[in-house]
Amino acid sequence: MTSDQVSNGRAGAVLDEEAIAGLSLSSRGVHADDHIAVHRAVAPPMHVSTTFRYSDDPDALKMWENIDPSAPLDSHIYSRDSAPNTTRLEAILTSLLGAPSLTYSSGLSAFHAMLVHLNPKRIAIGDGYHGCHGVIKVMSRLNGLQKLPLDCPVEDLQPGDIIHVETPLNPTGEACDLEAYAEKARKAGAYLTVDATFAPPPLQDPFKHGVDMVMHSGTKYFGGHSDLLCGVLAVHPKHEGWVRSLRDDRLVLGSVMGSLEGWLGIRSLRTFELRILRQSATATAFVAWLAEQQRDPASTVGSMIERVQHASLQPEAAVEDSWLRRQMSGGWGPVFSVYLKDDNIAKRLPSKLHLFHHATSLGGVESLIEWRAMTDPKVDKRLLRVSIGIEALEDLKQDWLQALASEASSPDTYILSPVRLAPLTASPPHDLRELANPYAFCKAGGKTIAWHGLRRRVRRNRMATLISLVALVGLLLFPFYAAYCIYKPPRYLIGYLRSTYPDVLWEETTTEKIIALSIDDAPSDHTDEIMQVLEENDSHATFFVIGSQVDGRMDKLQKLVRNGHELANHAMHDEASRSLSNDRLLSEIYTVKAMLAAAYNKEGKILPNNYFRPGSGFFNRRMRNLLGNSGFRITLGSIYPHDPQIPYPDVNAKHILSMAHPGGIIICHDRRSWTVPMLRIVIPELKKQGYQVVTITDLVKSVGPQAAQH
Repeated sequence: MTSDQVSNGRAGAVLDEEAIAGLSLSSRGVHADDHIAVHRAVAPPMHVSTTFRYSDDPDALKMWENIDPSAPLDSHIYSRDSAPNTTRLEAILTSLLGAPSLTYSSGLSAFHAMLVHLNPKRIAIGDGYHGCHGVIKVMSRLNGLQKLPLDCPVEDLQPGDIIHVETPLNPTGEACDLEAYAEKARKAGAYLTVDATFAPPPLQDPFKHGVDMVMHSGTKYFGGHSDLLCGVLAVHPKHEGWVRSLRDDRLVLGSVMGSLEGWLGIRSLRTFELRILRQSATATAFVAWLAEQQRDPASTVGSMIERVQHASLQPEAAVEDSWLRRQMSGGWGPVFSVYLKDDNIAKRLPSKLHLFHHATSLGGVESLIEWRAMTDPKVDKRLLRVSIGIEALEDLKQDWLQALASEASSPDTYILSPVRLAPLTASPPHDLRELANPYAFCKAGGKTIAWHGLRRRVRRNRMATLISLVALVGLLLFPFYAAYCIYKPPRYLIGYLRSTYPDVLWEETTTEKIIALSIDDAPSDHTDEIMQVLEENDSHATFFVIGSQVDGRMDKLQKLVRNGHELANHAMHDEASRSLSNDRLLSEIYTVKAMLAAAYNKEGKILPNNYFRPGSGFFNRRMRNLLGNSGFRITLGSIYPHDPQIPYPDVNAKHILSMAHPGGIIICHDRRSWTVPMLRIVIPELKKQGYQVVTITDLVKSVGPQAAQH
């Protein structure tokens, strides 16, 4: 390797930028700013000045230019435009990210700067960091920016709009397919922007997958020590002029980093690759251990943890040359999420850990854990977000084991000790004045008895008789009531099921007159007729597809997608899902998912959900854990007319209409001749009552962005 002298007042041989680009990531983190340095000090100095002297030569004075001949690459006017520390930091980031980079005061200020620069009319965005949704809300108030679902139809987007993808996703650590979204952006003429905070290089390089602009919250892994705020925007080199425009905007927005933070950032990037690779490897091993332990309900982990979410647990992670393996070729992110079986346990567990600080943020050398409900009001209260630091893997495992064991040994409730009552005596007390009632005792058969005690015994016997009678009546009526609850479950029962199984989708809570319609056992010879009824009434539905019925009917699936309906997963056969082994169940689900994805791809769209409805409608803990860890959400409903067993359209229609309520999910069935006449009664009446009849995803998204995380 050759070295070239760079003229910047620096003594000694310095590699030029082209030579620096050929170095490893670690070497670039240490030397990418060497060509800017003008001092002999090995460690970079910290400059705190906000302003810089102009030239003493009047002939050299030019508007907004202040080049120092002895330091041409380290020349500045005012620190709201540039400063020595942040200039060197941006040089290193440009080298690490492989694209021109600018720094900002925080990740959100970088996101705001991106929106100001691109100025879209619409932005398609999914779940993730709630702060970005807050910025969009502010922008909407100022310029009418419209927020669309990330997986909206490509027709909803226009040239100049933004598709913004966060990958890996906050807080779960799961990844999204950038190439698929790049293709969607290309078709719409939109820009694809990515928040890559959770997987900086070398874990992934979004620019290799068609991305226009990448943002990072540099507070996290670029800072790496939980002691600086920083935001970063990196622009694809094909967009010449964007960096100059962004810098001009930053000058007047005032969203620059401070000099101290710039100096801290340089210090941090010297060890960047060492930290991120260790954190990634430790997190991946820790997640694998947790997931394995969680599958054993008898283990300490399995008894308390419902599921674990992380990119390494996504199905595509096990497939060679999958989009996920190509996209995250450098390793999985160091952040993942854990769902406890109870929100109270999730709230208490962080305080029992010794090596994990209970705090928000992530990316530092220290491991952090956060009961996410502390900062995100819409998140599942059982969720813990975990950020792995640089501690030893075995130490972290032992810390979790002791914390879980400590929690298991702490009773959630306290049982009061029973009060021991003295036995009733036949003799009166020594002092009758102790009694409130002087007639409390009487003589009977020459014996003194406790009159109050006798009365208590009579009352107890009477109460026991009444309880026995009530129990008998209850036993006689229970079968009838149970049958009624199965046929027409009361709202309180649905509420109980929702609180007991919050990971299962039953319905949504809303005051808007919106209701979801789902059609099981699709496709069939009746599917076209069902679509016609829906079209006539401007309504949409989610069709749960049985894989064995797709052969020869792929065109029906495409037509459903084309007409704005939604496809979801009902496994391969019409059978009880809980009777299947784990391997067979997952195999069937993935096979059907591939069919659904193919139908969407042929229509230029992306499968918007991972809903799975189990055959027979029953599930168990094994299925919940298996499907939750695989990224699927069990989806049932709250309004079920039992139309597979009751072939009377009028009866079923009355049943549905009697139970209709905002946020409900109706379950009907394809493949039956009486479904169409039933829907011809139900849907017009619902519309007459003011309801929107929509897909399940549209219902979920109507109650807030965080609700659609599956």
